[in-house]
Amino acid sequence: MRDTANGASRLKVTEEGGTVAKALGLLGQAAEGQSYIDGSLEKRISIDGNDSLNDVLAKIQSSGAAVNATIINDGSGGQSYRLNLVASRSGLNGALAIDAGATSLTFDALSQARDAVVLIGDANADRPLVVSSSSNTLDGVINGVKLDLIATSEAPVNISVRRDQDALVEQARTFVNAFNTAIGTLDTLTRFNSETFDRGVLQGDSTARRVRQTLSSLTSVDVSGLDGGFNRLGSVGIKLDTGGKLKLDEEAFRAALDQDPEAVKQLFTLEQIDADGEKTVVGLAGVIQKEIDRLTDVENGVITLQEESLQKSETNLNSRISQLTALLAARRERLLGQFQNMESIIANLQSQQSAISSLAALIP
Repeated sequence: MRDTANGASRLKVTEEGGTVAKALGLLGQAAEGQSYIDGSLEKRISIDGNDSLNDVLAKIQSSGAAVNATIINDGSGGQSYRLNLVASRSGLNGALAIDAGATSLTFDALSQARDAVVLIGDANADRPLVVSSSSNTLDGVINGVKLDLIATSEAPVNISVRRDQDALVEQARTFVNAFNTAIGTLDTLTRFNSETFDRGVLQGDSTARRVRQTLSSLTSVDVSGLDGGFNRLGSVGIKLDTGGKLKLDEEAFRAALDQDPEAVKQLFTLEQIDADGEKTVVGLAGVIQKEIDRLTDVENGVITLQEESLQKSETNLNSRISQLTALLAARRERLLGQFQNMESIIANLQSQQSAISSLAALIP
């Protein structure tokens, strides 16, 4: 891309939300003194007769070429140091074309650039499905499945895809543990021991009590719009235990997954579409998130409003303490002045008494 208008500033290409300029190599600013941006993938490196192999390596590394350059020692006698170039892109997209120009450098290809190729179906079929990838990973060929290609195979490879129940059970256990931790923390903060009169810092706090009640209510929420019997936590083995905490019945949870995995998924992720086409999660995940947002919203959340109220009370109490401190200081000064006056009066009285006693001694 060349600036044919001879503008006063250097040519510059930016993007707003797209990636075309970057893909074409045009994203950025023209070099100082140049009126163009070279978007070609070709990189030219100038080498003179005094450059060592390390100098050549440094020039390649600073050129911005899509290669990783290193020097290796093959251990042979004589010229044992060799320049090794590896494309930074994998597959055919990373194929290198090197022209040594007028230098005496020669290059041998140790590994040819190629894509991973997989035939889906019978290899002897007239038109088998051919899938290729520039890496040894196929992602998106099968919805929700990523295949790591480990090695080539002459024999067909059968792939079976099944739901990873262990991972789902672990996620359910993580949810139960997090819920129980929250309940346990609230119980500790609001505790009261009638024998020792030990109490938590939030004992009697209405907001803490309201948060706990909200969390407890979530354990019995029914999700409407679901077919079958999986419409609440208890129906999939996540049941209410002692102390308001949850307990995971792993056997029941696995049985629900075996019976109807899609229904279990919908219990948590069911979506509802309104007249404008907006999607809203009305499953348990959405219900729980909605309640958490209502409690923790930074502007109007229950906890936020209570925190602001406590901060106002703290400010008022500090202000009152400052006022009382000033009043006490003034009262102290007044009492101190009165005490000093009394001391002065007593001293005068004692002086007068001494004088009277002296006069009394002169009377015959």
